Amino acid sequence: MAALFASLTASAEDGGLFLQDQVLADGRVVVVAEAPLEPRSVGSYSIRLYSGANPRYPFDNFVTGIVVDRDGSVERVTLDDTDGDGNAELIVITRSAGSGSWLSARAFALENDNIHLVARLDNLEPGQDPIQLLRR
Repeated sequence: MAALFASLTASAEDGGLFLQDQVLADGRVVVVAEAPLEPRSVGSYSIRLYSGANPRYPFDNFVTGIVVDRDGSVERVTLDDTDGDGNAELIVITRSAGSGSWLSARAFALENDNIHLVARLDNLEPGQDPIQLLRR
């Protein structure tokens, strides 16, 4: 699955829209993608969850998804157990396009067949570590 992950991951660094998939510990697959046709500096991103029932076709069984507003470009997506409950949250970090390059971070729980926001930080200084701040 690592090869699939690497081949589908794109980012703002290469000038394209952000697109990343990740296989969760339970075999489900989550995809985070900026929306086409929107400016890079503002718009939305989607989070889509797939069952991962067939590893050869990980995107065949869509489970649920949400669309989230963004101010800036998606810079990074990772998994981290920010609340210490033993379950990793999906962390989406964005960077504003303005001169401040402010960071924002949102943590989403991927519980059963649901995706929901559990924490949000906005207007962070460019050098701050959003993940460490979410752990507090």
